[in-house]
Amino acid sequence: MGDVNDPFYLVKEEISDTVDKAQTTSERLARLPAGHGERGNLAASVATECESVLWQLEELDRATAMAEND
Repeated sequence: MGDVNDPFYLVKEEISDTVDKAQTTSERLARLPAGHGERGNLAASVATECESVLWQLEELDRATAMAEND
């Protein structure tokens, strides 16, 4: 594993945590019966977490591209 102070590994851990949270929420959503009142909130939460992962990956991509140019 790389240097724990390296920003790449810090961001990687954040992304991993967000993916894990989205997966856990998605699994919980899948266990609920159709029409359950909590499904809408859980679905929105999964969507938000996925959007967060995309944003984090885009930021990581920009940061690595800038580092490559330096």
